Amino acid sequence: MVEYTLASKALHHIALDSALIKKVGFDIDCLASRFWCNECEARPPVYIAGLARAGTTILLEALYSSGAFTTLTYRDMPFVTLPFLWGRLTAGYRHEADRQERAHQDGLFISFDSPEAFEEVFWMTFTEQHYVQKRWIEPQSVDKKW
Repeated sequence: MVEYTLASKALHHIALDSALIKKVGFDIDCLASRFWCNECEARPPVYIAGLARAGTTILLEALYSSGAFTTLTYRDMPFVTLPFLWGRLTAGYRHEADRQERAHQDGLFISFDSPEAFEEVFWMTFTEQHYVQKRWIEPQSVDKKW
């Protein structure tokens, strides 16, 4: 298991605890990706949903490994709302690591390049946590542009 340094923990808190940083980062990333990435094409999203331990991670890994889909990976942490810029900023500092079993101890092994469902960061940021109620999760409207 990877041990986080104090600096790494601080960076995670800075990046993930501030809604302002996440929102502004997302806006900047969208502008930057439009400016630099002419070949990027937005396609309709594919949602994977299921109860815990239902196999959603295995399905996510299978779809991602096909090359037909893209998603966030552990390399996008902690700035998951600006993956385009964070990827460019850290490209020269990347190192490889052996795959390690997940903290769930469920026999699944992950690395920095493993896909992960970080969408809750977006939900918590852009709904301002209004979807989480004491005894239920509040339904949200989704933009129908797709």
